Amino acid sequence: MIVINHKEQELASWRPGNKTRLNVGASTGATKLCIAEQWFDPGTGAPTHTHFETEETITVLEGRAEFWVGDDRAVLEPEMTIVLPPYSHHGFTNVGDGTLHIWAAYSDASVRTEYDADPASMYAIGGTDGERVDAARVKKG
Repeated sequence: MIVINHKEQELASWRPGNKTRLNVGASTGATKLCIAEQWFDPGTGAPTHTHFETEETITVLEGRAEFWVGDDRAVLEPEMTIVLPPYSHHGFTNVGDGTLHIWAAYSDASVRTEYDADPASMYAIGGTDGERVDAARVKKG
């Protein structure tokens, strides 16, 4: 059994206007699941990226976000969830006036992540192997 007190977990900021708290992942002892909670200022978000074979769901807890998967777009509001399939290239932007608060769940405890604009760098959300770059991620190359 693993018990995690989220109030004691460090917040990471992997780009301006973002705060991320890794709630569960390989670095917290999980083996099959990664969960992150994030907050984004208006106009900020995640640029297009992929998690390769990992499926992801994102639930909007507060605010409004425009998501894209390839050429498909959707605007989500509180109590809405998007399912992002494996190998999809996706991203989102906070299109609201206030903070966007989301909950992301992944089907792997160490989530390989590659940004389309920076394919030479590989990160792992919740990962343990690699160079720690913040409280939520390691750099794998």
